[in-house]
Amino acid sequence: MGKKKKDQVLTYPGQVFDAEDTDLFYIIELMRRFQSSQRFSRERIFDGLTRKEIEEKTKKLFIPNSRYMRDAHLVAEANISSQEELQPMYVVQYKQAIEKIETKIQKLSKSKRKNKDDIIASKQSRVRKLTKKMNFYQHHIDNGTVSKTIDGTKALLRLLNQGKITKSDWREARSNQLFSRGEASKGGNENMKLEHVKDNVFFLRVLNPLSGKKGDRIVLPVRFPDKFVATIVTYLA
Repeated sequence: MGKKKKDQVLTYPGQVFDAEDTDLFYIIELMRRFQSSQRFSRERIFDGLTRKEIEEKTKKLFIPNSRYMRDAHLVAEANISSQEELQPMYVVQYKQAIEKIETKIQKLSKSKRKNKDDIIASKQSRVRKLTKKMNFYQHHIDNGTVSKTIDGTKALLRLLNQGKITKSDWREARSNQLFSRGEASKGGNENMKLEHVKDNVFFLRVLNPLSGKKGDRIVLPVRFPDKFVATIVTYLA
């Protein structure tokens, strides 16, 4: 749960407990489809499709709900914008790393170490790899384009390629989020509603377009750390 206050978003971590199997099935499926629609939307943005064109496609392919699909498109846009902002930073970081290694190479070339040629060759190989990565991002900056990202993080992808995690673990890391915005015109968040039941017990009621029943909601019992409960209850009042 997050609440915007003075241009900051405050996040309160909660934990689902004692949820019904059917509700767990639907929330997992809803997250999977939402993440798939977000990735699909991002690729269609790169293809030049408009938001309306993308939403029409994702509603048919993933979740038959305009609000969810608008939010998936929003996340995709934010992902692209974030990557665009990070590209110059990547170039600077790679350039600095290259300069440090080249300085070490210069010092080594003047040293009397017996194996300095092998060490220099290894460091020169590292410089070539870093230069290739730096040029990759510089190319996108020069051409006004954005490099594509890897969902599930590059670190997990490396672990998958090394056989240290399973494909199931990889898929779960790429399919474990659901995002929905509140709208002032609607008086809050239509897709996700948090309700205080008693003490440190809340119900998160998530709109479920997958059941085929109009207005159907997934009900997830949620607890928050005790220190946040009073604050959250105040927000909900």
